[in-house]
Amino acid sequence: MRIRHAHHHCLIMGKLRLGTKSDIVSRLERLVPTQAPMDDSTSDVSMNIADMPTVDAIILDGAAIVNMLKPGTAQTFSDFASKVFLPYITAQLQNVQRVDLVWDEYVQGSLKVYTRSRRGKGSRRRVEPSNALPTGRNF
Repeated sequence: MRIRHAHHHCLIMGKLRLGTKSDIVSRLERLVPTQAPMDDSTSDVSMNIADMPTVDAIILDGAAIVNMLKPGTAQTFSDFASKVFLPYITAQLQNVQRVDLVWDEYVQGSLKVYTRSRRGKGSRRRVEPSNALPTGRNF
């Protein structure tokens, strides 16, 4: 009897084939048109606002945004949300009509849960509005 795993396409000889998100970057980059530098005297590639592609919506990785933003004067998770995170997301709406935020979900039996278990436990934080932000960059 052969058992089909939910992620059977990721299996090689019965073991999960793991990779990194960066494995697909080069393939995705081929889909994006390149822009030549505006000024030949600089190696910095800059784009005119008029030359930017028109999009209706953007999809943002919520966890990546949280880790990217500096907490500033925020002391609690509620402060961080109202003073830092939400203003950043609201600012994104100046360029698009819709912003979708995606977050990791660890569904029992999923590839994500398996990968997380192989990485180790690490520290977990309970996020409550009144809880203090962790010190340093350990969100």
